[in-house]
Amino acid sequence: YQRVNDAALMSGTGQYQRVNDAESMYEGNHSSTTLPGISLLRSHSMEVSNDPRFMANNVVLTRLGAFHVIAVSSVLMGNLACAQMLKMESDHLEGIRGTVRYIAFCVMTTCFVMNLFCVIVITQQLYHVTRLVTSGPNGFEISKSYYLNQNVVTLRHLGVRAFFYSIPTYVVAFGLTVYVKLGGRFQLPLSLPVACLMTIGAIVLWVVVQKHKNIFTEKYSIARAHEQP
Repeated sequence: YQRVNDAALMSGTGQYQRVNDAESMYEGNHSSTTLPGISLLRSHSMEVSNDPRFMANNVVLTRLGAFHVIAVSSVLMGNLACAQMLKMESDHLEGIRGTVRYIAFCVMTTCFVMNLFCVIVITQQLYHVTRLVTSGPNGFEISKSYYLNQNVVTLRHLGVRAFFYSIPTYVVAFGLTVYVKLGGRFQLPLSLPVACLMTIGAIVLWVVVQKHKNIFTEKYSIARAHEQP
């Protein structure tokens, strides 16, 4: 700290001003120089304050902590869908088998895009909330405003639904792919039972996801009702 000026000293106010010399103190030959053209890009960051209040756990971070698992699982599902897409043959699209193969490719592409959408939404919101909640004394209020923003809430819920419903979508696409690889209508005793099992599995997974969603919605409505005065 240093005193602001002599007038402040004489008046006895005792005002102080923080001297921000940390950058110049820790700068070296390499860190003091910038890359050519880097000044054209945004290079400002939030103030860093080592205040324990900024790092304390809160309800926003706790809620978003549940989305870490969804983001990781969505990456795995997207990787599986992308791997199956690359394995599909693209030069045999004639006839009924070719049509089924193309439909399977389109469904698998839908599954891949759904998981990619989930990843980019959840990852961005985790990143933004973490930065906002540590931005200063009003970080929690600002991050809460961001978390409850209508656009952010809608995209978050849509991303989570896209992940959960991408699983039965993947099973349907995988069933169509297996149907073609086992010979299609030329080998119905082999291909049809597997395709039917995969279709039933996709329906069961969809019912499981929907049942959990309905139970959660019911419990959430009860919780909201108890909050009313």
